[in-house]
Amino acid sequence: MERLIIKNIGPIKNIDITLNKINVFIGAQSSGKSTISKILCHCQWVEKTCYLNDSELNKYIKEGKFYDSLIEYHRLEGYFNKTASIKYIGMYLIINYTHSSTKITIKKNRHTIYNYSKISYIPSERNLVAAISNFSKYNETNDVITYFGYDWMDAKEAIRKLDISKILEQNPKRNISYEYKNGKDYIKDGDAEISLRAASSGILSLLPLYLTVSYMCDKVYKMDRPISAEKRKIIIKLSENLLQIKDELKNSADTDIKRLIYNTNRLHADTESFDFIAQNEKKINDVLYFDSLLFFYDQLIEKSNNVFDYIYSQLFIEEPEQNLFPEAQKQLVYNILRKINTRKINKREIDPAKELVRAILFRENIYNTDDDNRLCITTHSPYILYAINNCILGGLVKDKMSVDEFNEIAIKDSFIDPKKISVFQIADGKINNIQNEDGLIGENFFDNIMKELMDDYYELLEYYGEDE
Repeated sequence: MERLIIKNIGPIKNIDITLNKINVFIGAQSSGKSTISKILCHCQWVEKTCYLNDSELNKYIKEGKFYDSLIEYHRLEGYFNKTASIKYIGMYLIINYTHSSTKITIKKNRHTIYNYSKISYIPSERNLVAAISNFSKYNETNDVITYFGYDWMDAKEAIRKLDISKILEQNPKRNISYEYKNGKDYIKDGDAEISLRAASSGILSLLPLYLTVSYMCDKVYKMDRPISAEKRKIIIKLSENLLQIKDELKNSADTDIKRLIYNTNRLHADTESFDFIAQNEKKINDVLYFDSLLFFYDQLIEKSNNVFDYIYSQLFIEEPEQNLFPEAQKQLVYNILRKINTRKINKREIDPAKELVRAILFRENIYNTDDDNRLCITTHSPYILYAINNCILGGLVKDKMSVDEFNEIAIKDSFIDPKKISVFQIADGKINNIQNEDGLIGENFFDNIMKELMDDYYELLEYYGEDE
């Protein structure tokens, strides 16, 4: 998994974390939660932008590009101390930035597979995109709110109706839903229909978040999207180079195989499979192996047409609890995790060549298929944290349930494998994982604050009801 090291940026003094499928950051206001999330998002955006695109990579290597784009997009002006630094070890790139010299080095990481992702940062100010009816026309700045507005518009076009009753959980029950029609946003509450702009602060915060998450975890994989001319050139060049290597392979001696596979590694992200082939090159005289290897190249060339397809979504969510009642916070967490867990596989992701080579030659799983959606959450709500803990506990006990018992659990689709989530607490510029060995959340700020509140209450209670 990815690793992130940050020193002396904003309130962060020194952190070194290994990222997980789901990462949760808790802490007080201005403790550095969002600083970490924003820097991680930026590094992954640079990684995605530079994927197979050397011209973009060269732009970010130039002095100032990495820093300037981070400051502009995530509004981190004044956050960088003279001794600030960032190191990101990703699936595809290793980024080192030192602020005192503005020096940056970016290297390609050849030891892992990179799968193209859809990245969306959902800021705490998300209610702005819902409150401003013509937000799609707003383009005065190049920052996170503007770009989230683009995601919001895409989500509205793809999901024109959305029931939010289960999250709001009104008592008595009310049927509340969203509808996008004739270029305008509406909230339906039973028979009533109002403009989204006139809705409650909770709905203005909830709807852009939940609608965008729904879009990113399902619809985005099913929709065709235009590929830029620059990316189209990359695809054509990649296919041409792979075809050239395949033709060389047909006429090569055994000693040339490693060189050809090395050249393929330089072109394509699927390095793990090719490294395995290189280690087993002694089988090259096997006719079946050789034919399969040629077929592998055919499929790889075909796959190059979809090299910029989204394989998973990486979501960054700031303060999901904003303006929401505790019950709604709980239900929102359950629904977000359910969507993170139930990604719909795109048929274009299936690679027959991998299956053939794995089944016939290697007889083992050599390919990393962990392409799940990923999530980062920043929060200072105990209800968000406790709801997440329930899902972790579900992941621990689900195998102890009978099928009938499991099916009766309302939040079963939100259960989390404890190994796939990390929960961090930030204080004094440092970070700690607050999970116990089993993955459940241990002692934390919220428990301590609740204890302090109750101690104050019981101290005062001694005087309650006493006679003068």
